[in-house]
Amino acid sequence: MGTTLDPKINAEVTKAEADSLARKSAAKATKEQKETHAKILKQRQVEVSLAPMYQPWFGRVMTVSLNGSTIFLPVDGRGYKVPEAFAALIHERRRAVDDQVTRSKVIGNVQENRETAPGELELVPR
Repeated sequence: MGTTLDPKINAEVTKAEADSLARKSAAKATKEQKETHAKILKQRQVEVSLAPMYQPWFGRVMTVSLNGSTIFLPVDGRGYKVPEAFAALIHERRRAVDDQVTRSKVIGNVQENRETAPGELELVPR
């Protein structure tokens, strides 16, 4: 068949190469994360607030992460300045909860959930 190589020597070379690549990759990722974090911090600051009624979904503090950067937003009804990208994520999560609450109210209103023809009633708006 083919030539055989000493697996012990190849394993050491491969391990050394793999370690070197891993260190370079980790350094590059760390550098990119720091650059992204700096860009996020330079963004326009937007005031956001979450009412205490959202605590059952998010807890007392909402954790929001974006590309390795994390903020912790208290869910207490007060306004806080956050970078625009984080504000967009916060509003997206809040809207998802609002949609869930609205759907449960519409579906739970059994007395009004009747129709005279199939398809007449739209329980879940799309």
